[in-house]
Amino acid sequence: MLIFSTSSQKTSPGSSLPREIVRVFAVLALFAGTAQPALAELDQRGESWVTYSLQTAPPTNTGFVGTLDNQWRWTSDRNQLALRPMVGYQLSPGLTAFLGYQFTEDLRDEGPNREEHRPLQQLTLRRLVTDNLMVSLRWRQEQRFGWEDGVGHRSRLQLRLMWGPNGPTSTVQLVLWHEYFHNLNKVSWLRQSYFDQDRTFVGAVVQTPWNTRFELGYLSIWFNDNKPDQLSHCVSFVATTEI
Repeated sequence: MLIFSTSSQKTSPGSSLPREIVRVFAVLALFAGTAQPALAELDQRGESWVTYSLQTAPPTNTGFVGTLDNQWRWTSDRNQLALRPMVGYQLSPGLTAFLGYQFTEDLRDEGPNREEHRPLQQLTLRRLVTDNLMVSLRWRQEQRFGWEDGVGHRSRLQLRLMWGPNGPTSTVQLVLWHEYFHNLNKVSWLRQSYFDQDRTFVGAVVQTPWNTRFELGYLSIWFNDNKPDQLSHCVSFVATTEI
């Protein structure tokens, strides 16, 4: 369990924050550590991901928000399209609950194309923990309806760190995030139950004067396949426009 807490005792952010960040990432890594084989046993491949996202500006205090994500993924044996609209309500500054839906289509070189429909629920928490560092936690629950019988239930937990010399107002910020995927049940058309995959991203965000920001970096994805497991090395580009 990851908990944000406050204390009446003042501490130096510079001395305690790095240790806390390391601890949080260590907890996330322990979820999947026992499921990962040696690199020599992996099926390694390259991918490229492009995402365009429309978002409403966050309200001052509370109120409704909306997002629409369009994502394209190119791999060696298939292409994938994902469309994800969500409607949320900001419960308090930095804390937002969402309901949404994702449509995913796999366009395969071999075999029939596949479609998946996912109702989803999401909770996000964002906090400026120092003048320069923003920390975000995102929990997402998915109900996955695919090309065979059975509904897959999956939980996702992401920790995201953004650092800039002037905090959120910086034109360029460094980004590091890790996301863990956990299947809650087993159905025939999905990957293994329990640990499904994890993703780690490192890169930068550039804010433009036109209410659009660009994120570019390296994304590593570890899939629990046992056929063998797959490690994907991705170039990820995200453009986000706030309206």
